[in-house]
Amino acid sequence: MKHLVFSSLLISLTSLSWAQTYSSPNQLGSGKLPGTFASLVFTLGDGNWTSQISLPALAKDKARIKIVSNATWGAQVLQAHSDVPLPALSLLTGQTLEYTYSAAAQRWEIVVPTVWPPNTGGTFSLSSNNQRVQRAAMRDGAWAQALNLPTTAPDGAVLLVKSSATWTSRIDPSQMLHASTMPLRTKDEYAFVFNAKLGKWLLNHGPETRLSLSLLRNGQLPVPATALTSLSLPAGTAATTLRLPSSAGDRDRVVIRSSAQARSTIDNRNVQGLGTMTVGFNESYEFMWNAEAATWVPLKMPRTLINTATLSSAVKSATSFAMLPPVQTPVTEVVALESSQPENQVHLSNQALVGDRVVVRSALPGGLLVAYAQGNMGNMYRVGKDEEVAFVKVADGWSQETETIRILLTYGQGVSAQFGAQAASARQLESLRLTNEALENAGARFRFQAAGLMQVPNLGNTLGDALSLGRSNVGIQAERQRLLADAVYYEGAESGCGLAWVNSTPSAFNMLASGSTACGTTVMRHELGHSMGLGHGNGVVPTVMSGNAVPSFATPRRFDPALRVHLGHGAKLSDEVTPMDKNAPAVARFR
Repeated sequence: MKHLVFSSLLISLTSLSWAQTYSSPNQLGSGKLPGTFASLVFTLGDGNWTSQISLPALAKDKARIKIVSNATWGAQVLQAHSDVPLPALSLLTGQTLEYTYSAAAQRWEIVVPTVWPPNTGGTFSLSSNNQRVQRAAMRDGAWAQALNLPTTAPDGAVLLVKSSATWTSRIDPSQMLHASTMPLRTKDEYAFVFNAKLGKWLLNHGPETRLSLSLLRNGQLPVPATALTSLSLPAGTAATTLRLPSSAGDRDRVVIRSSAQARSTIDNRNVQGLGTMTVGFNESYEFMWNAEAATWVPLKMPRTLINTATLSSAVKSATSFAMLPPVQTPVTEVVALESSQPENQVHLSNQALVGDRVVVRSALPGGLLVAYAQGNMGNMYRVGKDEEVAFVKVADGWSQETETIRILLTYGQGVSAQFGAQAASARQLESLRLTNEALENAGARFRFQAAGLMQVPNLGNTLGDALSLGRSNVGIQAERQRLLADAVYYEGAESGCGLAWVNSTPSAFNMLASGSTACGTTVMRHELGHSMGLGHGNGVVPTVMSGNAVPSFATPRRFDPALRVHLGHGAKLSDEVTPMDKNAPAVARFR
C-alpha cells in the first residue's frame, strides 16, 4: 500500500495557470494567514473556528484571499495590512470577504462593488442595498458636489469613500447621525458604519488636519477643516497658552498632544465643566464639539497622581498640613498608602480654578485628614480607610462633592469553597472598585466604602432566596449594625446572575443586593444601581443598567467616544445619576 505524505498543512490544487490553496483554522493552528500563496480560500466552521483572522504583511503581487464563514460564531478580520481604514471587519455566518494584494501599494485591497457618480455635479445619492461592504469613489469625469449616503443598510454595514478628483466635494450629512465637517478632497478616504438601532451612519474614519504651533496665531486653533484636528507640541516647546476654536461642525474632535517638558495651558473657555487644563510630557487631551450646547466636551484628559508619601514635609500650611501643589489637570488623584507616612494630613491647594476636582483615597488605618477652605470657613474631613471622597473647586473655595455609603460585603460558603477565602474577598473588593469607577465616570455625587468583609452560610438555592433571607439573617444584620454599614452585598454560588431590591424610595431594610460567581465582577455595580433606585435602561450605549459593558451609568453629561452620543441616549431614563444622587444622602444615613 502506498502512503501519501503531505509536507504542509495546506492542501494545494495546481494547474498550469493558477494555484488555489484551501485552508482553515484547524489546519493552520490559528487565524494568522500566510503570504506564500497565489490564491487562498480560508474557511471557518463550527469546530473549525477562530475569533480573529489577520492578513499577512507581504504577499505576491495580485495574490488573492477569500475568507468564508460557515460558523455559528462571528469572527474579526484585522485590517492592519489592507486599504480598509478600520481596525477590523466582522465576519458572520454566510458572509465572505475577499482581497487582492498590490505590491506597488504594499497592502491588501478589499474586493467590493465600487459606485461612481455620473459627471453631472449636484448631489449624488447612493441607493440602499444589502451589501456588507461597499465603496463609493470620485475622480475627474465622475464627480459630484456632494455625496449622500444610503437611507438604510444592514446593521454594521461599512461604506468606504475615497476621491482622486481635482475638485473638492463633501459628504452630505442628511443620513449621518452627526453633521461633522466632512470635505471630500483629493486622496481623502472615509469609512462609515451603519447603526440600525439609530438608523444612521457613523463616521469611523476620515482625514485628519495636523497643526503645528507655528501655524497658530497667538495659540488660537482655527475652525476645523475636517472632523479630526490634531496639534502636537514637540520636545523643547516653551510653555504657551492654547485656545480651542469658537465653533466647529457637530461632533468634530480636537486632539492636543505634548512631548515637551514645559507645561502649556489650554484655555478653558467653551469647555464643559473643566477648570485647570495644562498639558505636559506624554500627555494628551481630546475634545468633541457639541453643537447643541455650543461647547467642547472632554472625551479624554490626563490626571495628576499624587502619593502623599512624596509630599515634602517642608511644604507646610500654617496649620502644619502638607499643602498639595498647584492644580495642573482637571482631576487630581491623591492616594495615601499604608507605607506612605509620615504625612497623614493634607491641605487642598489654594491654586485651583472653578471646576477642578480632587479625588482622595486612603488605605491608612487611621485615615487621611483633608483640610480645605470654603469662604471664611476652614473645613476638615477624615477620609477613612478604603474610602474615596471627591472635592470640587467652587467660586468661594473647595466643597466636598461626594457622600460615602458604607457597605458590608459578604460571600457565601460556596464561593469560599470554589475560590478560597482570600480570592473570595479579592473578588468583592474588585467588584467594589469597578462600582466606584462607574460612579466616578458618570459624575455621581456618592461612592461606596467597604465597611467589612465576612463569610456567611449559603443563603438558599437561588439569589431570590438570598435576597429574602439576607434581610433578616441574624449574623449579617448584627455585623451590619456593629460596623454601621448602610448597605449589604452578597455574592454566592446560587443559581442566577444578579438580583436586588429596587429602592425607588430608600429603605434600609431593602438595601441588599446580590450577585452570582457565574457572572463576573461587574454584576455588583448593576445590582447596586437597583439598590439606589434604578430600573433597567435599554439605552443605545450599553451603560451599567443597559447591558453593563460601558463602565458608567447613563447621563446626558458624559459622551460615548465611539458613537459620540451622550451616555443616556435612548435609555428609559436618560439621566440615572440624578435620582441616585437624590437618594444617596438618605442611604448614607441609614446607620
